Amino acid sequence: MKWEEYLHLVEFVCNNSYHESLKMSPFELMYGKRCRIPNNWSIPEDNLMLGPDMLLEMEHVLKQVQQNLKSLQG
Repeated sequence: MKWEEYLHLVEFVCNNSYHESLKMSPFELMYGKRCRIPNNWSIPEDNLMLGPDMLLEMEHVLKQVQQNLKSLQG
């Protein structure tokens, strides 16, 4: 196997790993929740957040990240 075949796994790990500057993972920043990997891929779960609730949650997460970044700057 070539290393390029594993890039998607490296990207997954990077996007779901805790980043000190963000105080969360990039995935959590984007979607407002931690990434969940299903135990059983044959049973789909649909936990989509839509509409104003999603926007409020994203706004809250962005404010939290901004505060985390400001605290690192001193």
